[in-house]
Amino acid sequence: MRLGYHTVPQVLVGYALGAATAVGWHACGTRVMFGWLQGHPQGLAAVYGATAVAVGLFAMRNVWSWFVEKREEKAAGKTA
Repeated sequence: MRLGYHTVPQVLVGYALGAATAVGWHACGTRVMFGWLQGHPQGLAAVYGATAVAVGLFAMRNVWSWFVEKREEKAAGKTA
């Protein structure tokens, strides 16, 4: 919205679709995988490890994008 690519209704629909997908994955995880993971501690550790890696990579990507954006804004300000 800040950049003008999306409207408020588009963002709300995206939010709703994302939330619905999250609920679906949660239901699948608790109904299908939870029992299996209780009997396989190494599987549970793998799930937690993969989640931690994914969250870390996502955070690093966003922080890097923020730094690049700030650097470009600073460079554009110096040349203007």
